[in-house]
Amino acid sequence: MKKERTFIAVGIKPEAKLLNCWHKLKQQHNLDFINWVDEGMLHLTLRFLGEIPVDLVGDVSKVLSISLAGFNSFSLKVKELGSFGRPTPRVIWVGIEQNETLNNLKQTIDKALLPLGFDREKGLFMPHITLGRVNFIRNPRAFYDMTEKLQNYTFQESEIEEVTFYQSLLTPKGAIHKPIKNFLLLKG
Repeated sequence: MKKERTFIAVGIKPEAKLLNCWHKLKQQHNLDFINWVDEGMLHLTLRFLGEIPVDLVGDVSKVLSISLAGFNSFSLKVKELGSFGRPTPRVIWVGIEQNETLNNLKQTIDKALLPLGFDREKGLFMPHITLGRVNFIRNPRAFYDMTEKLQNYTFQESEIEEVTFYQSLLTPKGAIHKPIKNFLLLKG
């Protein structure tokens, strides 16, 4: 049975403050082995579905279309630089300020997927945007010093006007995300 690797997300267009921080990070760690995400592929994952049968893709699109039909657009604050992994960072990210509308969107999507056999995700929803995946970093302390300075820093506010169902193709140079379907949110 043919399968596709898929996820549901909102795209984020980086603005000047975020781009400047990201470029400084890249310069600071230019000798390290970090796979940086392409600027055009920045997103906030709402639900990773993984490898799903191709014949389920249409069903996922249909339930998303129905469940997101009444959802309004909303704003998100992109703030704080952080990472997963200690003592060495494995994933470098910027966080998203907790937001009731975002949490409702996540819950709506999770609930819509239940009849298709997708269980609710376990654990706390930690909204973030991955900037890079670390294979090796020479000086983790320098990275953590930068994260401490940017702990409460707001990079940008982004208007979320659509949700996208993506196919993720893994390549030796990194993942390529292809939109399967976009779901426009109502103008708030």
